[in-house]
Amino acid sequence: MPVFDPKKSSSYSNVSCSNKLCKALPISSCNDGCEYEYLYGGGGFTVGFLATETFTFENLSVPKIGFGCGKSNGDEGLRLSAGLVGLGRGPLSLVSQLGITIGSTRLPINKTTFALNPDGSGGLIIDSGTTFTYLGGSAYILVREEFVSQVKLPVVDGHKYSTGLDLCFKLRSDAASSVEMPALVFHVTDADLHLPTETYMLKNSSMGVVCLAMGGSIFGLSIFGNVQQQNYLVDFHLSKETLSFMPTECDKF
Repeated sequence: MPVFDPKKSSSYSNVSCSNKLCKALPISSCNDGCEYEYLYGGGGFTVGFLATETFTFENLSVPKIGFGCGKSNGDEGLRLSAGLVGLGRGPLSLVSQLGITIGSTRLPINKTTFALNPDGSGGLIIDSGTTFTYLGGSAYILVREEFVSQVKLPVVDGHKYSTGLDLCFKLRSDAASSVEMPALVFHVTDADLHLPTETYMLKNSSMGVVCLAMGGSIFGLSIFGNVQQQNYLVDFHLSKETLSFMPTECDKF
């Protein structure tokens, strides 16, 4: 990749010293903007300005992603490469700055929506005993609105079709066999969980509807249900405090 030149970008912008990303830096100073300094275990270092830019991943463009634009890089690998991608759990890493995506749209869901409160309320659980996924706070409202915006089918009340689901779409006669739906991705701290369409859009051809297999949580607790876990091998690693999803053809066991 060519070395990035901020002068050739119309979407590049320096981050102010009062910005929360600047405050998250381990070493920083404030002159013409927020200046960072990073030291690496191998002896390399990079010094430059913290800035924001639009990052493009294939066909998806995400604006205002924070990154370090180096002006002095004291390592041959850093000088010859276009840069480094942070995949850690800190607030400055690339994965920590991404959220939930429907189609090519990132939803502005605040991380506190899924946070566990000091009194034990809130949070999100991975539950094999709950059928559908239920999202607390404004998360489900945003997901619902985005599906309504992107799916080009008439919206109907799922309860009238005895589906038990809130959002359904009426299938057209010429689309009963094949309906294109936007992709649904859950962005978590260290990975992106791409859900197969059949795990979040349930089609009932006899009733002529296709429904979103999710709902809003009335208790504030968010639940990732077992329909969305289909064809995934879910690994709970207690000592490492990690949770892993591996795509698996479960009917082959």
